[in-house]
Amino acid sequence: MAKKARSTYKSAVAQKPNTALLSQLTGTGWLAQHPVASATGIFLVVMLVFFFETIFAGKTYVSPDAQAPAALATPLKKAFWEEGTLPQWLPYIFGGMPSLSSLVFHPFAYFPDTVLEYVGHVVPVRRMLVFALHYVLAGLGVFLFLRRRGAGFVPALFGGIAFMLTPYLITMTIFGHGSQIMTAAYIPLALWAIDRLFEKFSWLNLGLSGLFTGLMLQRGHVQVAFYGLLLLGFFLLYQIFMAMRRKEYARLAPVLGGFLGALLLGFALAAVLFLPLREYTPYSIRGSASVLAEQQGPQDTGVGFDYATQWSFAPGEMMTFLVPSFYGFGGVTYWGNMPFTDYPNYMGILVLALAFVAMFKRVPLSGFFGLAILFALLLSFGHHFAWFYKLFYNYFPYFNKFRVPVMILVLVQCLVAILAGMGLQALLTAQQSNDPQAQSQRDALLVRRLWLALVGVLGVILVVTMAQGPLFSFMQGIYPDRYEPAVQQQLDQTRFGRLLGDLWIVALVGCTGLAMLALYYSKKISATRAAVIITLVTLVDLWIVDKRIGEAPVPERNVTATLQPDAVANFLKGETAPYRIYPVAELFNELRWAAQGVQSVGGYHAAKPRRYQDLLEATNLQNGLVQEYFRQINQGGRPALQPLPLAAIPAERRRAYRQLLDMLNAKYIVSHYPFPEPSWVLRQTLQEGQAPLFIYENTTVLPRAYLVGKFEVLKDDLSALTRLRSGDFDPHQTVLLQEAPGLAPMPDSTAHAVLQKYSLHEIIIETQSASPQILVLSDNYYPVCWQAAVDDQPATTLLANYSFRAVEVPAGRHRVRFHYSSGALAAGSFTSISALVVTLGLIVFGWRKSKNDLQK
Repeated sequence: MAKKARSTYKSAVAQKPNTALLSQLTGTGWLAQHPVASATGIFLVVMLVFFFETIFAGKTYVSPDAQAPAALATPLKKAFWEEGTLPQWLPYIFGGMPSLSSLVFHPFAYFPDTVLEYVGHVVPVRRMLVFALHYVLAGLGVFLFLRRRGAGFVPALFGGIAFMLTPYLITMTIFGHGSQIMTAAYIPLALWAIDRLFEKFSWLNLGLSGLFTGLMLQRGHVQVAFYGLLLLGFFLLYQIFMAMRRKEYARLAPVLGGFLGALLLGFALAAVLFLPLREYTPYSIRGSASVLAEQQGPQDTGVGFDYATQWSFAPGEMMTFLVPSFYGFGGVTYWGNMPFTDYPNYMGILVLALAFVAMFKRVPLSGFFGLAILFALLLSFGHHFAWFYKLFYNYFPYFNKFRVPVMILVLVQCLVAILAGMGLQALLTAQQSNDPQAQSQRDALLVRRLWLALVGVLGVILVVTMAQGPLFSFMQGIYPDRYEPAVQQQLDQTRFGRLLGDLWIVALVGCTGLAMLALYYSKKISATRAAVIITLVTLVDLWIVDKRIGEAPVPERNVTATLQPDAVANFLKGETAPYRIYPVAELFNELRWAAQGVQSVGGYHAAKPRRYQDLLEATNLQNGLVQEYFRQINQGGRPALQPLPLAAIPAERRRAYRQLLDMLNAKYIVSHYPFPEPSWVLRQTLQEGQAPLFIYENTTVLPRAYLVGKFEVLKDDLSALTRLRSGDFDPHQTVLLQEAPGLAPMPDSTAHAVLQKYSLHEIIIETQSASPQILVLSDNYYPVCWQAAVDDQPATTLLANYSFRAVEVPAGRHRVRFHYSSGALAAGSFTSISALVVTLGLIVFGWRKSKNDLQK
């Protein structure tokens, strides 16, 4: 019974309707004997040429999304390579947060990167070469899937090129989202391996499925990996449905068991990444709701629906599937519904058309692909299709941790590329009729229709060109007005010019495809030649769009210079005791100073500590200082800021900000704006571009660790935040606690704390007092890994001042030690290494077994 089930499945896997034409599309000689090696070589050449300047000419792409993580990782890499420490804590932003568990720096999580890290210290390896190799993997995954499903060499090559040159995938690298492309590259490979496993359960197929699923999970872009798992799960449901429909019940157990085994291996391989991530998630904005968000119910432990759906793909923007520049082309030209974007979701006009051909001809799996594409599209609409998105946001595990719904379009683009390869295969290997005369008549009719369609497309584009004046007026009425009239007019002309240019390119590419099919069906050219030309034209089509994404690469030395000390870092380098800076307003998210080891009250990370984020929002610490000390005026027709006299600023607001900065150990204030607070002494005035940059010293700042003899217990989080921002709370004298301490502290003017050691994973403080005290450390509270001890005896870490740490210390001299240790990292490392051994063992054993079976 099992044999029959596998046979039925296999017949659905590869239907080869015309073996003669298929052999033409497969080729002869080297291509026929080594199709995978040949395709890999072609993909590699394409990507090496595309990224030539960044691989061979010492250039790189400039992007804030690339520079920001590089700045954060710089001191961590230094600690790793020079001190032999695996950095697990990041003290440079937000009062400290996990580094490894928040995916800032994890050199061992992705096994290929681990190897390359060490190789790179012996033989220089260009990072862009690593990215290029992942594009090759992306194309190869589609190629293997199509070959497995009966496609010839050229249609499979077409599908691979279509996916790896998809503008969204190219954008990932150009704009510094390397983990996205490296994760997305494994989606088609995992689909291919799972498809093999569904056809036949074997140790080899199980090992391959586990390996590619694990590598997809390992690379660290959790959201793209999550979408990849959604696709695999959807594929499982489809296979179960089809097996039950065919009454092949014997297939259910091996299909379900094999899938669960592959998932188990995949998650085990990625345990070194996901166990620490899971450990941190409840303490981050991705795992718990803000106490300030009244619109969120207690059930919402995600990022918040509005925040999650900011980058929702509007249904109207599907026009970019047809014409790249219909909604502008990123940057200032973009006029769609998202906050901003840098690329169109174009996939190639022939790619899209051939995908529809595959659906129309109902090629094997077209039903699954169609449903999966529709499902991903509906989810990508986010708040534009809110009820559907909320079903998953509210009820699907972990779905509410993610934002940017448009990101799921990577599944649409992958599946459309696979369908397009199947569509090209179906067109060029159509079943031949038993009646040659009738077949000839049908072919002749099809050829006439193809030529008529070509003439129609050219006629439409010519009419559009001749009527571009009225059409521009129509489009100008649609474009939103966001700028002064003269600027808006120029911008609208730029938008329309690009739209018209893209219409011509799309029309010419489409006409070329129609012409190739017409020539093939009229027997003027071979199937191979038609397929090759369609592939080359599609490559050119996508290449033109891809090369317009982002700015041209610049010499790498220009980028590395941004990680070198600037005037601010040079001014601060003499400091020895731990301190933080407070970057004001637009400087708040700045990360460049982290590269120099400068610790900041601000910063940027997609998974900030939840309590610290609440503190920032409740106190309006990022922008509040400017809003309180300045007023907005109109100066020459433009908005400007005018300083307010101190007497005009409410005393409690001034006091609140001073006390907050004291509590946060913010010794220096870095600002484009002057502040006349007497306790903030101007130490340096620098020039940054056209604006002055002021560095103030906060002369009343509290040290990183200090003793207080008074406390207040506030169990309610909102009450604690209200107290902190009130201006009546004095952190120099009192600490807010969530629970009462066991000791009874008393004010002591002689009490003092001396910071003996402050490193990534260990903090040692010597205290001296005549009465019991509360030792406050203005580093973020993270009790699962930071453990406290007083005189080498375990001590309870108290939650202090809403987001920070405290320890009660008796009178006298004592040694307080905070030590960072992650049990999740140890367990994850052991699990992942064990899973790697098992997975590779399955692949080797399964390969040898299959080889021996063939020889019998």
